[in-house]
Amino acid sequence: MTDPFFVRHDRFCPVLGDPTTAWVHNLPSIMTNDKVENQVSRRRPEEQSVTDEVSEYRKRQRRRSILFASLIVLAFILATVLGVVLTRDSRNSTVSDPDSQQNQNDDNVPETPPVLSTSGPTTTPSPTRTVAPSTFPTQSLAPTATGSNFPSATPTMGASPTNTPTAFVILNRWPSTSNGLSLTVQNALSPDWQETFTLVRNDWDNGIPDAVTLNVQRVAVDTSCAVPSTQGVLKVCNGNAGRTGFFGFNNLLLQDGLIVAATAELNDFYLSDNSVDARRHTLCRHIGNGLGLANVDEGFLNQDLGTCLDSTNDPANNLSPNRNDYVQLAAYYGPVGRRNLQRNIPKPSDLALPEDIVLAYAQVVSSPTNWRILRHDDRTIVRETDLGGGFMLQKKAFRAHQ
Repeated sequence: MTDPFFVRHDRFCPVLGDPTTAWVHNLPSIMTNDKVENQVSRRRPEEQSVTDEVSEYRKRQRRRSILFASLIVLAFILATVLGVVLTRDSRNSTVSDPDSQQNQNDDNVPETPPVLSTSGPTTTPSPTRTVAPSTFPTQSLAPTATGSNFPSATPTMGASPTNTPTAFVILNRWPSTSNGLSLTVQNALSPDWQETFTLVRNDWDNGIPDAVTLNVQRVAVDTSCAVPSTQGVLKVCNGNAGRTGFFGFNNLLLQDGLIVAATAELNDFYLSDNSVDARRHTLCRHIGNGLGLANVDEGFLNQDLGTCLDSTNDPANNLSPNRNDYVQLAAYYGPVGRRNLQRNIPKPSDLALPEDIVLAYAQVVSSPTNWRILRHDDRTIVRETDLGGGFMLQKKAFRAHQ
């Protein structure tokens, strides 16, 4: 009987039909195992390759994410630094070259000074400084004699119904070195004004930009507000000046068009029992006028401008200087610099006012005559007189509240 295995293989491969080749019956399984192993061996490198590619892809994605995040952080830092630099440059450019600003403004001054109107307030052309020519005020305004009741004892209460800021601009300034103004402020106020004075002094002394340094000197209370005996002094005082219709006055002693001494007088007739806000607004206003700044608005019904140089019926909204006031001071005197600490301070004997000028000042203030009218209406009185020797006395009275 023939073994079926060999018969089957004989049919498949007759050459191997010899029964002595019995090992051939294992050949199909051997071939099958070799084939599977070959396929597996080929598949393993392919799977490993795919795994490596996925791992490499994930690494690349991770590196890209880190790089992208780093770029975002770097861009934010650069934008912040650029913003700080631009802001600093903008601030510096505002007060960088006061001399060039002064020259540009001087070029705009007409050769023939304009005739000043006494009929009412005029609109301020711009917040930039306008320098008065050497012949200011015009000779067309003849000297006008006034009585001892100056300012007017019967002022007319008035108000502007418009929304356009109005102001009468007469600009005066102190001599300076374009490195800021260092000014002595004599505090001759009564004790009830001391707290308000401290607040106002700090407001003007710590502006941004900073253009003035106010060195306070406490002196005896002076209700008459006599002129300081030395130059470079702004004296602040209070007293009962009566029913003048004005909360305060400024007297400016000028020499060659520059302020050499000044006083700021507060009228306790109206202010002694007034509100804290009204007192602070008035004191801030008259110190600002004493520094050389003009009022920015004299219309009581206009929108509040947020500065004590604005006339208002609501002083609580206008208690302090605003940024425009500080910028204007920087345009006048330049920003405060280190050189101010190193410059030579004149001796007191060099700053003393001539005795005849001090005497003439006292006589004119107590019994004013021969004043030149610069403006006189229901809101403002501005007049000046010649004291001789190149000195002029200018008196300003602004109604602070309606």
